[in-house]
Amino acid sequence: MNVQIAARLRPFSHLPGIVCMIPQTSIQVQVFPVLLRFTDLLTGAKWEEPLHWKGPVEGFTVQLDLEKGGIEIFGKTPLGFKRKALGDSVSTPVSTRIERLSLGKHTKLDWQLVWRRMQMEEIVPVLFQLGQQVPEGQGTTPILNLLNFSDKREVCQRLTAFFKTGFHGMMAPRLLDEDFQGIVEEKEVSGSPLVLLREGYRAVRALFFNEDQGFSFLPNLPPEFHAGRLLNLCTSKGDLLSLEWSKKQLKKVIIKPVQTREVQLELQKFLRSFRVNKKVKHAIKTSLTLVAGETLFLDRFEK
Repeated sequence: MNVQIAARLRPFSHLPGIVCMIPQTSIQVQVFPVLLRFTDLLTGAKWEEPLHWKGPVEGFTVQLDLEKGGIEIFGKTPLGFKRKALGDSVSTPVSTRIERLSLGKHTKLDWQLVWRRMQMEEIVPVLFQLGQQVPEGQGTTPILNLLNFSDKREVCQRLTAFFKTGFHGMMAPRLLDEDFQGIVEEKEVSGSPLVLLREGYRAVRALFFNEDQGFSFLPNLPPEFHAGRLLNLCTSKGDLLSLEWSKKQLKKVIIKPVQTREVQLELQKFLRSFRVNKKVKHAIKTSLTLVAGETLFLDRFEK
């Protein structure tokens, strides 16, 4: 039994002047065909760097590569094809070392079209992966209040408002709604916009897993996220988990423990039984014995 995500998150834009984060840094960049404008969202420092390309640039593209952890800029100039990389992209994909989320959408992430569609199944995995690739930022803004989910039926509505107010360009965070959409009240803000990425990642993660009193799977699953996969989930003890669900129901869980201990399981309330390494267990108030180095396979979750 295995859980995999084949899709690779590489949102892109053809819009000159698009703003986006450089993964694994606190730096935001605005990309033009022959100019880069940088802003450090922790220190506030700003600077520019020319791209020594001759225009016009045909097929101008800015690609946010969340798999390698960097940005690629490319296009065809009168002097030939040009490409520039920003960030510390390495041969080993960053995506093998961070948690990954898929919600069943595999369309090309042309960001102008993504923003027009405003489908959370497309946008949330990008937030989830990018939010792990920026440093912690301290900040206050009323936009963060949109991440207080009291009812799972309102999660996608609140996430939509969160993205519309808290982001611009290609997932670039902002503390103020500079489009003045009337969604949040204008209040005093302070600190770094990076707080939106980090807190957004944590809020999304809590929809699918928490460990306040053991392992709780899909505790606040919105109906819109009826199918998905979550890989490389790291618990507070260092265990690695992967899970898969469809038709709003948990299907598979893989647990790779690093500590030997007992954990309490909290599953969806309508589940009555499941298998652990091909042995049937009752789902109500059940616990699991984790043994360091021994992988557990959970499947056949049944009502």
